Amino acid sequence: MNIQRYKPVAAATISPSDKGDFIKFADHQKAIDTLAIENDYLLPAAARELSNAWLLHKTTMAAQAALFCIKSGDVAEATKWLEGVTDEAQVELPDNTTVTSLQDWFNNNMVSQGGEYGYLTHSDALQKIREELPQTCSAIREFEARGAKTALTQFAKQWREESDRNGEFIGLSIAESAGRYAEEFAARLCTGEAE
Repeated sequence: MNIQRYKPVAAATISPSDKGDFIKFADHQKAIDTLAIENDYLLPAAARELSNAWLLHKTTMAAQAALFCIKSGDVAEATKWLEGVTDEAQVELPDNTTVTSLQDWFNNNMVSQGGEYGYLTHSDALQKIREELPQTCSAIREFEARGAKTALTQFAKQWREESDRNGEFIGLSIAESAGRYAEEFAARLCTGEAE
């Protein structure tokens, strides 16, 4: 299909035999545009997460150093270690904070993007990302399906050739089943029904 011939032409002037190709092209272009929009969101989010991972690593290291200092009786040095981490914190303690109000302040600031309290697991985060990026997830499933189908089809082809050489009917039957399974499995991967 020559895509260039469709770009400057209005859909109404395309011959009936070419309209199917034009519709496929338009659908692909729409999917690409949607992927671009989703990835425009995804790339800064990935950069933020990488930055947060570094901050988490720094915080963990500083907390370990501070605990060591506290156990060694040097609270002043422990304070320095912890203050070095809080310089980059995006959440500030209110001026009227007391030791007894710390837990409430902590809990109120542990709200995930979805408005839920508590710990956000990796699998929870992946699920939320998948919900926000359906076209990207669909494209990934399509790539996985192509790979699975290619591998299973190649397996079936090799089995069929081997069975033909040896005159084995059962091998041919297995090869045919594998070929059908490849089609079905790829279709299930595309819809997200198989993993």
